[in-house]
Amino acid sequence: MINWSDVYTPMIEKELEGVAFMPMTGDTATVTSDLNRAHLWFSGAVLLGFKGAPDVLLTWHLQRQCLTTARESDWQPFSLDRIVMSPESPWDKLHRAKLQSVHLFSGIIELNTGEEEDIVAARHDFAGSSCRASLWVCTGYCPYQRVGEGDDMYVGMEAPTNLADLKLSISIGRVS
Repeated sequence: MINWSDVYTPMIEKELEGVAFMPMTGDTATVTSDLNRAHLWFSGAVLLGFKGAPDVLLTWHLQRQCLTTARESDWQPFSLDRIVMSPESPWDKLHRAKLQSVHLFSGIIELNTGEEEDIVAARHDFAGSSCRASLWVCTGYCPYQRVGEGDDMYVGMEAPTNLADLKLSISIGRVS
């Protein structure tokens, strides 16, 4: 069971150094062509790097299709590419911003035994020098544009379209 507070507490108030979209090789062309959009869908992982705190790699759990933490070595060698988030629009609001809070959401589909809640979406709230922005990292199913129901990753500055289907489970950091 993941203790999400242990994962995220060291990152609160830390500056975001970078985000790496880590698609499986077959999705790399789509991710690179969609970088000017405020959200991306792909199979793979997302690496969040913070100044003075450990990096966190988020991906999906193979059996339960929920978010989980991982190490890059958990993937087959050379199966993931690495595309670094640009400090240009639309991602520029996150550049050098500080993490204020993280809100974790469980999904409508309960695939577990009830021992722990399956987290399917994480909203990372940032404050920059002149604005606030959120970065969503979720599991989902791209063809239906729904989070919480598949083994793709949704990464975006916009809330998922089916946000009303999700339940806020955990909040960490400055909650406003």
